[in-house]
Amino acid sequence: MADMEATGDAAVSRVGRGDVTVALRVLQRMNLTPEDLVAAVAARTVPTFTELVPEVVEAMPAGSRRAYGSYVNKMTALWGSRRLDEVDPHDVRRFLSYVRETAQVRRSGVGGTGAERHAYHALSFVYRYAVDHELISVRQNVMRLVTAPAMGESRRYALSPQLVSDIMAAARSTGHDPVLDVLILRFHLETAARRGGALALRVCDLDPDQSLVRLREKNSTQRWQPVSPTLMEHLLHHARDRGARDEEDRVLRFANGAAVTPHHYNWLWKRLHKLVASARVSGISTHWLRHTTLTWVERNFGYAVARAYAGHAVPKSSQYGVTQVYVKAGLEEVAAALQALTGEPHPLALVSGSAGADDGSSPPPGPVRMGVGLIGRSSLCEWLREGIVEEGLVEQIRRLYEEADQAGKRRPGRKALARATGASVRRVEMAQVHINGSARLGWLDDLVERIRRLYEEADQAGKRRPGRGRLMAATGANQYRVTLAIAAINGVVRRPVSTAAGPGVSVGPPESPTVEMTSGAGRGRWR
Repeated sequence: MADMEATGDAAVSRVGRGDVTVALRVLQRMNLTPEDLVAAVAARTVPTFTELVPEVVEAMPAGSRRAYGSYVNKMTALWGSRRLDEVDPHDVRRFLSYVRETAQVRRSGVGGTGAERHAYHALSFVYRYAVDHELISVRQNVMRLVTAPAMGESRRYALSPQLVSDIMAAARSTGHDPVLDVLILRFHLETAARRGGALALRVCDLDPDQSLVRLREKNSTQRWQPVSPTLMEHLLHHARDRGARDEEDRVLRFANGAAVTPHHYNWLWKRLHKLVASARVSGISTHWLRHTTLTWVERNFGYAVARAYAGHAVPKSSQYGVTQVYVKAGLEEVAAALQALTGEPHPLALVSGSAGADDGSSPPPGPVRMGVGLIGRSSLCEWLREGIVEEGLVEQIRRLYEEADQAGKRRPGRKALARATGASVRRVEMAQVHINGSARLGWLDDLVERIRRLYEEADQAGKRRPGRGRLMAATGANQYRVTLAIAAINGVVRRPVSTAAGPGVSVGPPESPTVEMTSGAGRGRWR
């Protein structure tokens, strides 16, 4: 009775004391308490997971929806009919353990700790949304009583120069679009960008005058990152040649003009894993290239430059104290690191480094180390030029090809060439890339003329022009070659060139170092 009267004192400012006393006596006669009334009201207002989760998913940013989607589905399947206030800390811990134990096993995984952290953040997002919309009180947020799982130690490390060379050689010599694949890998090696930064790259994010690209990465962050003039040229011409016309168009595009999707990265690494055994065993992905570049930058230019190169935010507190806010690296220092990495002058790089090195980098602290996790002081140019094509092997393979052509036989395959020449399959692949790249213009010109004749015959007969399938049947060419020929006829894509030369990005010399922009209809357009 004393507790009831205390509750009545709290409400006396809104109603009379007599009314509160009468209400409390009525509750007592009905064998009820004020807490029972509060619980009944809560039961009517607090939603269940099935009711709330669709609304929460719709409110999530696109990146969070991709990352947390599967975990939100799991909690809905497990707790669908339960209200948010009916879940206690023990239930949450059991759910996180279940997610960790059922996580998909990957070569680069850390025992399910990543999945457990994602599940924790997904559940926190749901409860935070409920609190913000006043569906539950702060005290009803069970996630404030559960500690976030510790982050597992990453198994990624910097790749050795030889492994990077093998990966690049495999990308150059296989696939339907090796030019695009090598450009993607070179972009990530130079910029240390995340996959999302490359996929979101648009024409308006390219600054050829200062050789900068704007990266739009996770958490809606944006930053300007220096790139080499060579990479900038190829990005500009790649975008224009493959159909980019407006400033908002994506830069990385397929041969048919469509923008590259995340699935292409999955297929690219699936193919590279089949060709490079070390990449398959370690489960190497695009993010390993980020580790590789940042390790090199940190070893040569220090922690501050590496952090700026990676685009990491300056923490509010750390062992370095507030001093790190004043000594953070600037864009010029990042450009100097890139200049040393690629061996190409950059317009924003510092003229001279404080350490007195010619390339702006610090002198090596002792002998060059080439062990696991370090890439020494090699530049990207040195990495990518390690697979030099052997002219003698190229001549041997050409003679074998000529002999097969003269005898009217099918040209020998890669394994047959390796047996005939005594060279390894990898050396044969490099030689084949050199031979096929130098002859690629011939087959494209011939195919373009054949398709043009078929188009003219259809136009003269008043019929519909043949589609891709009929062109493949009529010419005997595969889908990739027919697609390139159609694009060349329509003026969308210029003919491909050799993928054997150049420091990594082997897409041939562009017509001009920059692409002029003219304003039309209120928006910049390619000239």
